[in-house]
Amino acid sequence: DVQALLDAADRLANSSNRRIARSWQRYRPMLYLAIASGMRPQEYVALAKSHIREGGVQVERALERGGHRITVTKTPAGRRFIDLSEDTLDLLRHYANNHAVPSDYDLLFPTASGRWQCTDHWRKRGFYAACVEAGLVDEIKQRREIILKPRYKPYDLRHFYASMLIEERANLKRIQRLMGHEDIKTTLNTYGHQL
Repeated sequence: DVQALLDAADRLANSSNRRIARSWQRYRPMLYLAIASGMRPQEYVALAKSHIREGGVQVERALERGGHRITVTKTPAGRRFIDLSEDTLDLLRHYANNHAVPSDYDLLFPTASGRWQCTDHWRKRGFYAACVEAGLVDEIKQRREIILKPRYKPYDLRHFYASMLIEERANLKRIQRLMGHEDIKTTLNTYGHQL
């Protein structure tokens, strides 16, 4: 399913519809980053271009609940370095250098006005569109209508990342650090059943 999402993002970014392709210039690297890093959506929408480092990204800040301002991460453990593949870093750097609009907040993924994105807009216009394109939706009958309901939410990519770390037999303390959990109990309570 994750590969289907990535393939859908690639197709949408190369759409013959210029409006869709322009939106997916930004959404595609966001989706790749979310899958490769396990970051919370409120962290990657607030990611600074200057926090792209050699070998990964430095997470320092997040969008505050309600989306009204950017602040430091909720806990000190949320401030962490996450390793990324060179391919993902190249995608982020290419976007930052060629497509990101100037922003007073040094945002990697700003809106056209230079402000941070609303996580709700990302979820509905970006992530859910990728789910539809990938066929990762269920038909639900609601009243007299059939609606398409995405099988996943952006936060599910965080759980995917954690499950990949577990599958690779990563050290539990490393999983805790990469997930940005303050307490090892949070890591165990959330992912212990997979261990």
